[in-house]
Amino acid sequence: MRLHTTDFAPSRGTDLYSIEKIGDTRERLPDGALLCRDVPIARTGQMEYDESELEDVNGERCTSPDGVVRVARDEAQLFNARTVSSFEGVPVTLGHHWITPDTASEFSKGFIRNVRRGGGDLADYLLADLVIRSRDAIDAIEKSGIREVSPGYDADYERIDGKPGHYSQGSIIGNHLAIVERGRGGRRVRVGDNERKQMAFKKKTWGSRLLNAISTNDEEGVEEAIRDGSQEAPDGERVEPTLDRRTRDEDPMTQCMAAISGLGEKIDTLPGLVAEAVAKALAGTGDEDPNNKPSDDADKSKREDEKRQDDEARSETEDEAECLTEEGKRIPTGDAAFSAVRQATVSTAAILAPGYKPGTMDSASPSREKRSGIIEIRRLALESALAGPNKALVARYVPRKGVRAMTNDALFTAFNAAGEAVRNQNRGSVFSGVTGRPEQAGDKAAVTAADINERNRAFYKR
Repeated sequence: MRLHTTDFAPSRGTDLYSIEKIGDTRERLPDGALLCRDVPIARTGQMEYDESELEDVNGERCTSPDGVVRVARDEAQLFNARTVSSFEGVPVTLGHHWITPDTASEFSKGFIRNVRRGGGDLADYLLADLVIRSRDAIDAIEKSGIREVSPGYDADYERIDGKPGHYSQGSIIGNHLAIVERGRGGRRVRVGDNERKQMAFKKKTWGSRLLNAISTNDEEGVEEAIRDGSQEAPDGERVEPTLDRRTRDEDPMTQCMAAISGLGEKIDTLPGLVAEAVAKALAGTGDEDPNNKPSDDADKSKREDEKRQDDEARSETEDEAECLTEEGKRIPTGDAAFSAVRQATVSTAAILAPGYKPGTMDSASPSREKRSGIIEIRRLALESALAGPNKALVARYVPRKGVRAMTNDALFTAFNAAGEAVRNQNRGSVFSGVTGRPEQAGDKAAVTAADINERNRAFYKR
């Protein structure tokens, strides 16, 4: 293996020592970690969110006539010194996980460094170098092709006058950078993946990607694979690939015009190329290194396991949505259930831990990740409450083993019961015990842990 070093770059400060260059922007460090340079992690412009994800500077839910909140992020907010420095050194995660000292060891897969504003056609982007030290995160990038990233952060949102559903974003403070299948920032907010020149145009590459995209119902992946296949030169001819970083993420219209050029002749060769690629893939032949050939059985098992986890997360969240929905009102399902449960969770967390603000997450995440995010909000809020002025009241609902030892069902019950108890205390109610009632005549009876347990038992009996 040939050693590779990188010249010192003053803009980067002290650079990292690498032993192998494995891509245009990717290098291997001596301990096997992966270094990804010049990764766009965030951009200016407009982003879209679900109403349940955001609260404005007054603590009220951001609203929109069509349920989609449109947030404008300008360069003064994204590139100011405080925001840039807040992202320096934050952990890299697989999927969104809010990082605290209690969760860092479980979810941190590496860190980012050298956070700065891009230049040229990347002037609207915040860039960083990623150091990935965890095997599962390295495999996600190199083997599974999961390369888009999405920042997790805290921010303030202010309504834009005269534009219903439109808000401006400010006071951005970074918490983590998630590796995701689809990020809100778009296709350019991703780990660069240009191959080296000697690695280009392996015979089976695009055909294998086509089969994988079809098997996973990845419409975008099918289009990309077909486009790459249509551009493969026939009769042994080949076009030298470009290694120019400036062209790897061209404007969509430029890409479209390039793909259309000479399309008629390319389409004539496409059926034969597809048939050849499919035949080789099914026969297990081709020019790829057999040691690097992915296991179809392993991929299928992984997809089935992820689907099972998503189904369980969706079912559990819909059950909670039914428990939280007032009698006579329509019970939300699917994405609406996640939105309703998350909004209720955030509201209760604000009661238990005043000042605690859950970070902004990507609503396009899989159900299992959204479910995990909701559960983590409950844990952090209860832990914060146990260290605050309402410790004695909240401790009645938490077992001695602590919040982290509770099952999700127990956590749901304790979280809502504790929240209701603190809420009633804030209203001025006087409790004689866990199952007590307000002493003032005419006051509305408090919902206690016993009430919630009884409601849950009735629900699960059905």
